Amino acid sequence: MYKLFASYFIYSGLPTNISYNWNYGSTLGIILILQIITGVSLGMHYTANIDLSFLVVEHIMRDINYGWLIRYMHANGASLFFLFLYLHIGRGIYAGSYIYPRYKLWISGILIYFLLMGTAFLGKENSLKRKINIRNLSNLNNNNMKFKYIKVYNNLHLIETQLKICNENRHKSGVYLIYNNINNKFYIGSAITNRINTRFRNHCIHGTGSSLLKKSIDKYGLENFSFYILEYYPGFIHKENLKKNHLELIKLEGNYINVLNPEYNILISTNYSLGYKHNKETIEKMRMNYSEERKMRIGDLNRNKSLSNETKNLMSLKMKKRYLESDYKEFLSKRFSKPLILYNKDGTIHSEYNSIRELSKEFKSCTKTINKAIKYNSMFKNIGYIKFKTK
Repeated sequence: MYKLFASYFIYSGLPTNISYNWNYGSTLGIILILQIITGVSLGMHYTANIDLSFLVVEHIMRDINYGWLIRYMHANGASLFFLFLYLHIGRGIYAGSYIYPRYKLWISGILIYFLLMGTAFLGKENSLKRKINIRNLSNLNNNNMKFKYIKVYNNLHLIETQLKICNENRHKSGVYLIYNNINNKFYIGSAITNRINTRFRNHCIHGTGSSLLKKSIDKYGLENFSFYILEYYPGFIHKENLKKNHLELIKLEGNYINVLNPEYNILISTNYSLGYKHNKETIEKMRMNYSEERKMRIGDLNRNKSLSNETKNLMSLKMKKRYLESDYKEFLSKRFSKPLILYNKDGTIHSEYNSIRELSKEFKSCTKTINKAIKYNSMFKNIGYIKFKTK
């Protein structure tokens, strides 16, 4: 065995004009061995399931020791393999390695090349061409809808559920569904990477999403709604970039809308309002709201009216002085301040305050920080959430 090894690697005769270009073949062998080792290592953890594949890749990247390195080595190794393969073929053509008597070796190399090409493209499939499978939804109020889902969250009014939605959907994108357990109507939407929780809060907490959904939540209460994850998208989608991945996600959302026909979705298209038509009643209201009669009535309020110079001077003097008066400052503070309630994480009341300024003094915090905590319903000082006190 040693003699055979030595005859090829130690005592084999080589031409005097040999260069580094003759190393491409051995480099391909090294890359192939690395591809086999990394591929087998990844195969031990990967599962070819349409619902679990993305989660498995996340598991490999985050939980497996050096899993990120093995995955990147395998992904980039495939590109390097074909790069050196074409360099190897080019060197053979340039040096005339296909000429007799070495043509048989050249033919065997070409056969290996075609096998590699077939292997590289084996299993290539467009994920958006698959059909949307359906199964029975959990029996919530005997609903008759049937659709497939990955996760479901109930009791959306509880802070624990809202935190669970936030924590379990970090760095993920996909299609979601908001379901009314009373009348069995629902809304379907999509979210780019790390925005599922944001979309949930916009629709269910802040009411800045679908107007139909907002009215329904106000009528039935958030506790009677459920939040479903229909499908995670297996890829990273940058914020509103409308690149390939984003367009594929929008198309996937459109497939669900076409199949399930959600009642709370207003637009017939998933990414723009082209093709949507208002009904006759809405058009008539818009026409009345911007009628010529209304425009003239508003214009006549101050048309041809002017103030005397004495009145203007008095108004100017009053405006300059009033912000210097402490009593007026106190009046403005009370007039435009709203009472606040600071809740603990479990929903109990921590403390109450008459204004944002009073709360900022108590915790020595910036008013901007408090306003952001109220606007985005985010955690304040790791204590809980701030809400305006309702009458």
